[in-house]
Amino acid sequence: MLYYKLSEATKDTVLTRQTITKGLTLAKRINYVHGITMGLNTLGQYYRQQGIKDYPKSIALYDSALNISTRVRNKADMATAYHNLGQIFRFKGDYARALDYYNKANVVAMKQSDSTQIMWNYHDIGWMRISMKNYPEAIAYLEKGLALANAIQHAYATADITMHIGEAYWFMGKFDSSLFLSNKAYDLFEPQKSDENMIHCLNQLGWVYESRFQWKEAEDVYRRAIMMSEDSVSKWSACAFAGLGDALYGQGRYKEALLNYKRAAEFLSFETIDRLTKECYEGLAKAYVKVGDFKNAYEAQLKFKSASDSVLILENSEKLLATQAQYDFEKQRSDERIARENELARQRNIRNTITAGLGGAILFLFVVYRQRNKIKAGKKRSDELLLNILPEEVAEELKAKGSADAKQFDDVTVMFTDFKNFTQISERLSPAELVAEIHTCFKAFDTIIGKHNIEKIKTIGDSYMCAGGLPVANTTNAIDVVNAALEIQQFMQQHLLQRKNEGKEVFEIRIGVHTGPVVAGIVGIKKFAYDIWGDTVNIASRMESSGEAGKVNISGATYELVKNGPACQSGKLSFLHRGKIQAKNKGEIDMYFVEAISWQEFHFR
Repeated sequence: MLYYKLSEATKDTVLTRQTITKGLTLAKRINYVHGITMGLNTLGQYYRQQGIKDYPKSIALYDSALNISTRVRNKADMATAYHNLGQIFRFKGDYARALDYYNKANVVAMKQSDSTQIMWNYHDIGWMRISMKNYPEAIAYLEKGLALANAIQHAYATADITMHIGEAYWFMGKFDSSLFLSNKAYDLFEPQKSDENMIHCLNQLGWVYESRFQWKEAEDVYRRAIMMSEDSVSKWSACAFAGLGDALYGQGRYKEALLNYKRAAEFLSFETIDRLTKECYEGLAKAYVKVGDFKNAYEAQLKFKSASDSVLILENSEKLLATQAQYDFEKQRSDERIARENELARQRNIRNTITAGLGGAILFLFVVYRQRNKIKAGKKRSDELLLNILPEEVAEELKAKGSADAKQFDDVTVMFTDFKNFTQISERLSPAELVAEIHTCFKAFDTIIGKHNIEKIKTIGDSYMCAGGLPVANTTNAIDVVNAALEIQQFMQQHLLQRKNEGKEVFEIRIGVHTGPVVAGIVGIKKFAYDIWGDTVNIASRMESSGEAGKVNISGATYELVKNGPACQSGKLSFLHRGKIQAKNKGEIDMYFVEAISWQEFHFR
């Protein structure tokens, strides 16, 4: 059965390589550059999975992908190639080069704001630190990756990184943390049907229970792992059988332990896993002794000794590589620091020479520069003050001519707001509270009308006045002002609820809107202001005073301009005719309440 499964897996692998190669050939034929780099990276992944003998092929493919993506400045593909090169050198045990490539991948990914690539870089650096037995640093990198995985809601990465943090805690002897995280990772993998990773999590749980000598609990999780691995051949299957052997041996059930060590050895005939081989044959030797089979115990002990020697060589090699990697990394940082210091010293010498030769000239230029900056800063402050008082177009006219002409506008929409029962409520508030509340509301109004191309005219006490369609005429001012009025209505409703929940006095707002002709200009010579006049202003004020608290009351003239807009046609706005009011010199004028059906979609445009 095992041979059959492996042969089927081999067929799938060949098919995968053929599919990748066909795709790469097609991408080259049509000169699809991203397809070429993607194909090279994917083919490199295929050869990396074949084992160490094919690592040179994998590196050559990644290098080709990096060169092409660098030439065409495809940052995303560059980051992928750097990351893949980091992976391959991590598997080779060349941690210094791996870290260099991961850092390069991070630099490119950060420029692209590619959170997914940065996340996997942190994941792999953390995993590499586990291999180097630097567990605290491994956890620090993995937790950075986990934070990004949670932020972008990457379910697989969240589970995978959680699992590896649990693994690092087990190596550190922090078994409670490892147990919690391994269980959590299992629960995260379960909805994804990621059986191999779930088996890995179960094995980690078994390690924790073994470390605590909780043999029955270890037996239970290893059996669960074996049931899940029935249809797969992997190192985690072998690990589960060997772990079950340990759990049974710990309970004195030596014959059952022996059977499971044998099953693990069957898997190991297909997998080259040195440390697991050592542990498996160590278990076999002990179990054979316990059942009195000393011949097989001797043979298992020989295999255990051979595996132990291989593992010792491997561990010494890894320690050497890790030490060399750390030395190379520190030397590189030291060389860079020395180069920076030398460059700074050279620049300092140049600056000192220039300063000595041009001291007088620099002093003179400094005085001139300082004076010019004072003048420039003063002009900037005066311009900012002028723009805070007047519309930009009027301010520019005033600066150019020394005066600004009054202008007639035929189509302007004016909005008034006023707080209901303001006088009575203000008597119950301290001056500081009153000013703070008005400031909060008017500041929000300023922000809202700024988004809708509306000009603030003035405030008088608790009354706020603004207008659309000036100082530059436009045809959308009725729509702009009604949009702003509805947004102010929404803000005030939310603000009212907040103050009620805080047990504070609340202001309810009335809003009135009317469209018509106005005259606009500057009045006075001291504390001058931009203002507007005409019946339109008076009628807008009547719309406000004739409205109701919390409502937007618009005139018939404004209604005619907005009623056929897309929002009205799609049913996102509703209008309620309220009858007529008497306006001086204008006779009776229709009034309408306007309401947004959906706050998220009420805008006309």
